[in-house]
Amino acid sequence: MNKKKLLAFAPFVIFVALFLLAWTGRDVDLKDPWYRAVGILEEGRKEKDPELSAKLIDSSGRMLSDLLEKYPFHARVHFFKGYYFLTKKNWDSSIVEFKIAIDQGKGGVVNQVEFQARDMMVNAAINWANEMMKQKKVQYGINLMRDVMSYAPRSVNLWNHAAYFHQSIQQLDSAIVYYNKALSIDPNFKHSKQNLVGIYKMYGKYYVNLGNFQLAKQYYEQAVRIMPQDGDLHNNLANILLKLGDVKRAVAHFESAVKINPNNPSFKGNLAIAKGQLPA
Repeated sequence: MNKKKLLAFAPFVIFVALFLLAWTGRDVDLKDPWYRAVGILEEGRKEKDPELSAKLIDSSGRMLSDLLEKYPFHARVHFFKGYYFLTKKNWDSSIVEFKIAIDQGKGGVVNQVEFQARDMMVNAAINWANEMMKQKKVQYGINLMRDVMSYAPRSVNLWNHAAYFHQSIQQLDSAIVYYNKALSIDPNFKHSKQNLVGIYKMYGKYYVNLGNFQLAKQYYEQAVRIMPQDGDLHNNLANILLKLGDVKRAVAHFESAVKINPNNPSFKGNLAIAKGQLPA
């Protein structure tokens, strides 16, 4: 390529270079001011001296407030201000900032904040709800988590936590709905499985004591569906099925119980009794 052609391409090359610089990020010396503010915040978080730590954190907060006045529609600045409030355990203000960051950052391709803001907002909501529970304001905590769910509908921790709050004030039907929602997101979420099965067992035993074996069966079937490797659940369901005259299914569940706990003499004895009731 001759010198004249090279000069003709020069403006285009410069444009591309500037575009790539803007797209891929700046050098360390040209860092955006909000990163400097967060750097000071992190120094404060790591500082062992409580007084110096508080000064550094407060300094970063003032810097971020000034930046918000200058860049009120910048999602990342709101995200970092939310992180500042989270550090200060100012849960309500952190949630407000994270919501703004999510709304302003939706659909962003470069420097995304939406997903980080959502995770941190859930963290803030759960911490705040826990404080409400300590103050015996459980319903307030539930309402708070419901509000945050509109921003984080796939947060299994949030659904599980809300379910636990409902369970703590004996709103068991609502707890069942919320635990099931958590398990629809993550079928292996341990806490939701254990707590939901506990509710189903409680209902199952309640209806057994009332002699309503049909309803008891329904609750134990739900429990077995969630924890198919629990021998006690299979055994209890099998006993209920015997009461209902469904010997064939009872045998199947006793066999499952024995397979899971082969050394349990009670399971083996129940299986033998059930087999003895099968039609010839």
